[in-house]
Amino acid sequence: MQDLGVKESQKTLYDDIKKCFDLVIDENFMADKVNFIETTEKVHGRIETRRYWIAEEVDWLSGIESWLDLTSIGVVESERHEISTGITSIDRRYYIASIKKDEKLFSSAVRKHWGIENSLNWCLDVTFREDDSRIRQGYAAQNMAVVRHIALNFLKKEKSKMSVRGKRKKAGWDNDYMIKVLADVIG
Repeated sequence: MQDLGVKESQKTLYDDIKKCFDLVIDENFMADKVNFIETTEKVHGRIETRRYWIAEEVDWLSGIESWLDLTSIGVVESERHEISTGITSIDRRYYIASIKKDEKLFSSAVRKHWGIENSLNWCLDVTFREDDSRIRQGYAAQNMAVVRHIALNFLKKEKSKMSVRGKRKKAGWDNDYMIKVLADVIG
């Protein structure tokens, strides 16, 4: 099963899916054609309610022929209520998927994807201070992101009990250790 987040830069696809689900969610239009599930959990000082909608009606999408095995479209609405401040925010993310209209499978796939994404981004920020990077010109930011991902994968493969951040520092200070990290990947 594949699910892909649709970004605003994919203008036509994004707009098509957004308009469809805005009608379903806000106007209750053709709600019988959509499967829905809602989850609520209290974590990290906030109450998070996630609402998942998935539909198999995809034939009308512009450019559908570009997406092999496209079977369904979905949306996740995340409502976050910060307990300490009382502030509530709502965010919607849109998806294309290669699964039938199964809201439980869709919700599980989206959560797993975000868990992996959040874990990777956290690790890159803590280990490489990626969010503090001032690299902005040309393709330099994308190139450095690739280098950081490669380095992170190398450091994770090295078997010592040190943290990834500690391994990075040690590899910078100790050429023999850096060679060991590289050899573990090649080896």
